[in-house]
Amino acid sequence: MEVLKLEKDTTSSEIAKIIEKNIIEANHLRSEINRLKNYEIEEQEEVVEDVKIDIKTETIKDDDFEDEVDYYLEDYRNFEGEITKEKLLEILPSESSYRYKELLMRLHAESIKDIKEFEELFIIEDDIRTLNDLKEEILREKQKIKCIKECLNNNEEKEEKLEHKNKLILAPSSSGKIVIIDDLKHIPSEYYVAFYELIESIKDNTFKGVKRLSNDSIYGTSVSEVRGDGIRVLFQRLNKDTYSLITAFLKKTDSNRGYKEFVRNRISSYSQISDFIKESLDDEDFIKENELNLEEMYRILGKDNKIYKIGDKNA
Repeated sequence: MEVLKLEKDTTSSEIAKIIEKNIIEANHLRSEINRLKNYEIEEQEEVVEDVKIDIKTETIKDDDFEDEVDYYLEDYRNFEGEITKEKLLEILPSESSYRYKELLMRLHAESIKDIKEFEELFIIEDDIRTLNDLKEEILREKQKIKCIKECLNNNEEKEEKLEHKNKLILAPSSSGKIVIIDDLKHIPSEYYVAFYELIESIKDNTFKGVKRLSNDSIYGTSVSEVRGDGIRVLFQRLNKDTYSLITAFLKKTDSNRGYKEFVRNRISSYSQISDFIKESLDDEDFIKENELNLEEMYRILGKDNKIYKIGDKNA
């Protein structure tokens, strides 16, 4: 609106025109704000009515599931670009994952909660730009809900199909040593079956006991772990279906100082080589060397290693 500045030569007619113009603009602005608010409230009511999924907002509050939710929730909330079922599936575990449906229900509940928070902001917000931003956020959450419904329906009506397998890269140290192989050699062999199951959960996209480490931002490297009874495998997602295995180790207690120092050192060392690994994914020599390393790792774990090569049609 025009700011009224009184000058010595400002006439009453000019003042009246400016006031009349500001009144018109203010009414238009008020009308637009009301239109946006009423539109969003109506749209939200339609969504809640339309999405008839048996969702319980209260989920099992066990620590393992909460860690798993946190792992997927970060990517879910930071979803970029167009939201489609196919793109949503890229950040979700395999449909065969034990808690796949439960996880989808929880993500649905998070979207409903976010929509309600955005709607509450509508009540107190009067800035047009902010209202439009809130409108876009609500529409994105509604689209996520729609995609979740499609994923749930697809899971219930799923036909038999070949499960996609993730690619595994064994992270080297700065000196070229394959860290996870060296660490496995120092672990009693009776744990190898359990470690094999954890590694395969990364490969088959089920991520057993997955947890995003809270201190990963210290090193600027997003690192997560899969967990079994007293065992851990650290990994990092490199792209849509490629994961870097950082290390494998035994974990006896949560407060063990030696364990925390070990993890800190491994992540710190990995952060120095992670960019090199990402840049080498299209290097044929690097991939061929990685295939040999995978064979060696599976040999140590006592498994047939011939079917685990990256690029192998059976992998």
